[in-house]
Amino acid sequence: MSINQKILLVEDSPSFGYVVKKQLESRLHFEVTWVQSYQDAQACLQNTQAFAFALLDLHLPDAANGEVVDLVLEVGIPTIIFTSNDGNDAQERLWSRQIVDYVFKGSSASLDYIVSLLTRLQKNPTTKLLVVDDSKVACDYLRHLLQIQGYQVLVAHDGEQALRLLAEQGDIRLMLIDYAMPGLSGHQVVSRVRRQLGSDRLAIIGVSALGNHRLSAQFIKQGANDFIGKPFSAEELYCRVAQNLKILEQMDSIRQASYQDFLTGLYNRRYFFEHALSWFEYKTPLTLAMLDIDYFKHINDSYGHHVGDQVLKAFSQLMKEMFPHALLTRMGGEEFCILLPEPFVKTYRHLENFRIGLARQEILIEQERVKITTSIGLAQWQPSIHSNEQVTQDTLEKLLHLADQYLYQAKARGRNCICYGQTQTTQLQGSKD
Repeated sequence: MSINQKILLVEDSPSFGYVVKKQLESRLHFEVTWVQSYQDAQACLQNTQAFAFALLDLHLPDAANGEVVDLVLEVGIPTIIFTSNDGNDAQERLWSRQIVDYVFKGSSASLDYIVSLLTRLQKNPTTKLLVVDDSKVACDYLRHLLQIQGYQVLVAHDGEQALRLLAEQGDIRLMLIDYAMPGLSGHQVVSRVRRQLGSDRLAIIGVSALGNHRLSAQFIKQGANDFIGKPFSAEELYCRVAQNLKILEQMDSIRQASYQDFLTGLYNRRYFFEHALSWFEYKTPLTLAMLDIDYFKHINDSYGHHVGDQVLKAFSQLMKEMFPHALLTRMGGEEFCILLPEPFVKTYRHLENFRIGLARQEILIEQERVKITTSIGLAQWQPSIHSNEQVTQDTLEKLLHLADQYLYQAKARGRNCICYGQTQTTQLQGSKD
């Protein structure tokens, strides 16, 4: 499904409008339609396909009292307001119109905030939040505010229901939870959640109207990331939610970097050993292949390490194209691993096609035509029919060792070939090619 990248910009200042348009087009690649009056905005809404967002100047030459806001909100476009008025009354009037946010004019920080805000809003439709409060009125209010900014919102009315939803919905990113509830208190729910989900996986914001400053400290000590006291403004809620999600996403990026080989973009050894066991849970046959680029040292010595790096990247890209549903890992140097939930014969056929196709082509790197081949060791894991024995890290390491043995046999046979074997949960058994 294509993402709507259209923005309606209504701004009468030629200089400010031009700068905003260029920033959104260059930094976020939005398609920006810029008009400078209420009349042009009206015509644009009648003649143009739906916009993802609208950025509106509050005071236009032909609509000085913010009429353009009502015009745009009537057609359901999430709306961001430009304003120069920082008075409390003016801001309250803006929020009462159920806008997404407002931005002050006149500084480079404003442009950065617009970019950050729109980046957040693009992610929100796929970002799932959980609101936990025994009050239906409070839940409905929070859900309404969060849906204005496009979030997916789930609701629980007690702690036990919240715990069930978190267990069932593995992709909830943030929980807003009230302190005072029947049964489990907010503190107790947070404590139980943190036994399963760390603060780098789920952000938690405690909520309370009791006015006791110790509550916020207790929420934090039990594992919450943040706290917000009732009554709160929509603006404060949006800022706290966005800030906590931004921290989560930064942690995701750090985690991803720690799992990814920087040169090829494949997973690294750490990721493989932390996640490969989950592939055994479905009790279906698995095939594991160890691959080695033949005579890679010769490539480095003949063409230089920079060409060797490009060969590794090209080889990895070919693997991604040939095995899109596999767990692909660069184990180190020129050695790679493929784990596939496929029957042995099917995987063998794919690997043989990959090996033959690789040997037939030349990789063009910096005017150099480089030919490469690969040796492959292949091992299959068959779940035992008569045993309920749990698959362990030792099972994985034995399978990896077996594939590695067959890889060395392939090299001993002259390279550019496949050797293979298989294993079960309770035993290792292999037969040479």
